[in-house]
Amino acid sequence: MQVEPRMTVDNAEFKKTTDAQRFELGCEVSVVVDGCATKYKYVKAHAALTANQPYVIVPTKDGVTTAAPATSAVLQYVGIPQVAIAKDAYGWLCIQGKCDAKGGAAITAGNCLEVLNADTALSTDGASRSANSIAVAAETTSAAGVLLVNMIFCSFVIAPQSKHNSPSV
Repeated sequence: MQVEPRMTVDNAEFKKTTDAQRFELGCEVSVVVDGCATKYKYVKAHAALTANQPYVIVPTKDGVTTAAPATSAVLQYVGIPQVAIAKDAYGWLCIQGKCDAKGGAAITAGNCLEVLNADTALSTDGASRSANSIAVAAETTSAAGVLLVNMIFCSFVIAPQSKHNSPSV
């Protein structure tokens, strides 16, 4: 495999996908825009990834791949692709800083967000951080849809779907 030994990356790179590996799997790149740093991780997609949907980042013997969120008693890393990535293709997941993400219901700016078992969107975790919080809402939405979030870079516990009977607002 031939990978680029030195990366010169601009913001457009994080919205590109390729069938051939261009960078080391698992490499991380930070980009500063308007004084705010956003960090991305380079991965190989385990399946077709939907833009703005959260995925678990899975270390493997060859680097990293992705997986659908599943209840776990161990800490997980979560990333969000900003574009769709085809199965077995390569691309970038946002792991820290500002990015677009799918919200599953109305969300209030400043609330912490989490991903639950098998969820395809973020849910409100509450006004203060918990072990499940993966991001903070940067804007308010009145219904499910894509919103701007600020990803918290650390590992998380993915809670079972039954944690909430209904989405919090």
